[in-house]
Amino acid sequence: MEASANLPPDDRDSDQIKDKDKDNEEEELRRSGRLRNPTERMLAFHKEEAHKKEKRLTHLYEQWKTQARKAREQLKVNIPERDIAALIDTLEEGKNSVINMYIDIRAHLTPSSETRRRIDACEAVTRDIVKIAFERISGIDGEFDSDAAKTRLHELLNRDYARSIYGSTASPSSQHSSKVYSQHSFIAAKRADAAADLAAKEAEYEVLLEEEKQKEKIQLLEEQQRRELEAQKRELERLKAEKDIRVARARFTTYDQEVMQEASVHSADQRSTREQQHVCPEQPVSSALIQQPTNVTVAASVTASPTRTDVSYLAQAVQDSIALNRLPMPEPSVFTGDPIQFIEWKASFTSLIDKKNIASADKLHYLKKYVAGPARKTLDGIFYRNDEEAYKDAWNRLNQRVSVRELPPVTPAEAIRVLESDFKDANKDGKTVSQDDIRFLDVLKEGIRRNIHGHYEMPLPFKGRPYLPDNKQLAMVRLSHLKRKLVKDDKYKEHYVKFMNEIIERGEAEEVHDQGKEGEIWYIPHHGVYHSKKPDKLCVVFDCSAKYRGTGLNDHLLSGPDLLNNLNGVLLRFRQHHVALMCDIEKMFHQFYVYEADRDYLRFLWWKNGDFNAKPQEFRMKVHLFGAASSPGCANYGLKQLAKDNESQFPLGSRFIMNDFYVDDGVASIENVHDAIQLAKEAQNLCAMGGLRLHKFMCNDRSVLESIPPSERAAEVKALDLGPHIKKNNE
Repeated sequence: MEASANLPPDDRDSDQIKDKDKDNEEEELRRSGRLRNPTERMLAFHKEEAHKKEKRLTHLYEQWKTQARKAREQLKVNIPERDIAALIDTLEEGKNSVINMYIDIRAHLTPSSETRRRIDACEAVTRDIVKIAFERISGIDGEFDSDAAKTRLHELLNRDYARSIYGSTASPSSQHSSKVYSQHSFIAAKRADAAADLAAKEAEYEVLLEEEKQKEKIQLLEEQQRRELEAQKRELERLKAEKDIRVARARFTTYDQEVMQEASVHSADQRSTREQQHVCPEQPVSSALIQQPTNVTVAASVTASPTRTDVSYLAQAVQDSIALNRLPMPEPSVFTGDPIQFIEWKASFTSLIDKKNIASADKLHYLKKYVAGPARKTLDGIFYRNDEEAYKDAWNRLNQRVSVRELPPVTPAEAIRVLESDFKDANKDGKTVSQDDIRFLDVLKEGIRRNIHGHYEMPLPFKGRPYLPDNKQLAMVRLSHLKRKLVKDDKYKEHYVKFMNEIIERGEAEEVHDQGKEGEIWYIPHHGVYHSKKPDKLCVVFDCSAKYRGTGLNDHLLSGPDLLNNLNGVLLRFRQHHVALMCDIEKMFHQFYVYEADRDYLRFLWWKNGDFNAKPQEFRMKVHLFGAASSPGCANYGLKQLAKDNESQFPLGSRFIMNDFYVDDGVASIENVHDAIQLAKEAQNLCAMGGLRLHKFMCNDRSVLESIPPSERAAEVKALDLGPHIKKNNE
């Protein structure tokens, strides 16, 4: 800073007004290309205006100098942040007024060296004071220290450019030293700039040499890798070609053996027939000869026949075999899903392909070739495998799809039940399930368990365990933005700090003290959201979709299938009986825990105890959180698993949770009060088995509500007595 302040005035002036002079020149060129020569009166007028502006500049400069001195005195004591911000704005406005006036004068008149020195001092002093003020606001030095602040402000007096500003506040010794060294300041500054420029150029040259060497190494490595990759590709192509040759040779050998066997059998039959015809017809044929085996007869005939006859027989057999092989090979038809054609197609496929001595992978290939349309959709997912089980599974699916069963006679009661099925949520197989959904269910089925507190614990359902980059820098930037919003809004700050303290106190989040495993750590940014109907209730949402270097946590999580009950079915069943019951699960997502091995993927930054002046600490969530793509599926799976595990102990409560819940809200209608009370008790006890709290109960029957503890009932519920109105309408 001091070196830049000691530069010659002309250099600093040219840097400050370079852009403005360029804009003025372009504007003049646009206005006219003809040179303008001002008259003597015009020159005198401009000179007079410049002198007036110089006086105005002197006045503005004195005002600014007074503001600078006042600001320095104010910073010696502990003043509020809003006063510091106002001080910065006032000082910046004064400096800008001085600079703008100086630029106007510079356009018409060459300013004096004293004026340029004042402008340089104005900029440097303003920069020093504003820097100290910003550091005070940001709290870099911690709590305010009066002695340290005074020492820091006293150091400003030792700068050459500052002595003319603070005047009498500077010590005599410093004034004397400024006079002694003022003659050498310019040369020393130029020498320091030259040395710095030389060092920068030398460092840049050395870096360029290193970059060239590194580029050469990279090129050599890339060339070597490219050659190795080409060699591996050629080897792979050779292996593929060798594989095709072996397969073709094996098929050719098999077909050749079959042809030879058929030809030998055919020739043997012909020789037997002709041998019998060659016997004299007058000679009787004994029954003993007929009863002899065929091979004996053929052998005898061959022995008795002359060599010429054998050659003719063999030629005839070869001719018949060639004629047989010239016939076109039969192929099965393409099956598109028509049940009427299935039996005929299955028989042709079995005889032509299935009975051949070929691998299961080849059979699956032909099955895929001769199946199309809706039947092909039935086999989705099968052709990713090529083993015997996959081939059997494919046929099982086809047989189930086109199996024809005899329909029993339909009774009136069954017809009514079919019509009522439109209002029941019973067709669970109607929802589409993908391969990712199947993997999601397999991961949770194998990994779900109960911890020591009774809560269900599940792993994060990853598509594949990811290796993630270190995104702590992104989390720090988002946290700084959040801090500015919290400082501005006291209500938002109060609710946010309360929410974070509660999840830490309840054990849903924990502080982290280790570095974790590289690639398995992810810092999640977070923000607060108010409920549209609950302006005083804030919920902190973790932004698991935030990306860093092209990836985010949600990109690697499986969302799972739709495990929610059909909303239409839930609402229609709710209107079935006259006793209505409603309830809610408290903080449902946070009641299902995450494996400890997966919790480092759920790290976040926060100030311990809500102290924004302290350094942010690292925490991690222990539960499935709001914002993760997998959380709704995991929570619904865990809730249904809880109902399934306790079905025998709480049959009513289990059926209520399995069929009449939509996310965390349960609604049901019951035939009588006794069953409603029993249902509420069973549902509460069942949820308590998994660490869940069922509360906010509402019912249209007072006796049912009285059976529920007051702490578990819904608050602020308005009772509507519709009895008189209904009675009046009925009359």
